Amino acid sequence: MNTMTIASSPTSTAALKRELKAAEARKRTMALLLIAPLAIFLLLVFVV
Repeated sequence: MNTMTIASSPTSTAALKRELKAAEARKRTMALLLIAPLAIFLLLVFVV
């Protein structure tokens, strides 16, 4: 038995789209924060 409910109303669909957009933005930000130290290090080593 599946305990997950399916959103069928337009308001819940809009809310899910908004949550998905926010989650993707958080994921992108976390990825950049993880890569930033390496990028800064490489710039300092090879440019300076």
